[in-house]
This record gives sequence, C-alpha cells and structure tokens, in this order.
Amino acid sequence: MGVTADIRTTLYCADCRNCKLQVWENDDKLDELTKRGYIVQDKQSKAFYLVRCTWTKDTVFQPQRLIKCEGRQPVNE
Repeated sequence: MGVTADIRTTLYCADCRNCKLQVWENDDKLDELTKRGYIVQDKQSKAFYLVRCTWTKDTVFQPQRLIKCEGRQPVNE
C-alpha cells in the first residue's frame, strides 16, 4: 500500500468525503510542529500528515484520536 492508504487505515474519518490528507516526508523541523497536535507522525511510514475537513473548513486536531464526527459523510453512501 501507499503511504496515504496506510495512514487512512488508522483514521476514523478516512472514508469520509470531507477528509483531505496532506503528507510530508520525514523532516526534523516537522518534529517541533507535532507538539501542537495538528501535524501527526505516522509510526509505520515515518511520514508526517495533516488532516483537513471540508465540513468544518478547518484542520482536525489530533485526527488519530477522533472517535465521532457529526459531519461524517462516507463516500460509499
């Protein structure tokens, strides 16, 4: 699988049409930004990612811990 597909397997909102991913390669400067909770490091691929939601029109804070979203619209529906 690709890096994006691997990341999506861990996200609650992965199958939502509002979920947009931005992914970066490993970079020392991104380590500092992970402390804010918006940019997350994927443990398996060592890549960094950020999740944007087009429903809230904002960045998702700690997307790997999200368990419920009222705006979730699965792509298959």
